[in-house]
Amino acid sequence: MEAHQSLQAALDPVLIDLGFAAGQGGGDDDADIIWCAAYSDFQRRFPWLPQAKEPDHVGRYACVDLTVRMSMGRVVDVDLEGYSLAETFIAVGRPCNAQQARHLLGSRGESGGIGLVALLAALFTDPVKR
Repeated sequence: MEAHQSLQAALDPVLIDLGFAAGQGGGDDDADIIWCAAYSDFQRRFPWLPQAKEPDHVGRYACVDLTVRMSMGRVVDVDLEGYSLAETFIAVGRPCNAQQARHLLGSRGESGGIGLVALLAALFTDPVKR
């Protein structure tokens, strides 16, 4: 299994449960994989995230994209609708998670997937319920 396939296999079940569509893209180890969630659903589920407060996301077909960019089989960027994963953690007052997100960059697909699952679970957990 190629690195992008390992990463997608690790993230799909988690992100689908959170309201995202299955990952799209990939194809080789220099690829973007994109998961999309309907903005209205994202806003309802995750109101504490800065991406849920974007005034430009209006309309029936608006969505929020989570994009993982890979190069040479390694995770080089994780973007949630215009914010890096680290920036998103900073915006919600979680600098330790932001540091973990920065350290994740450069990891191979499978290990990157494992690290991303943990970070995304932390990000998408309601801070009141933690």
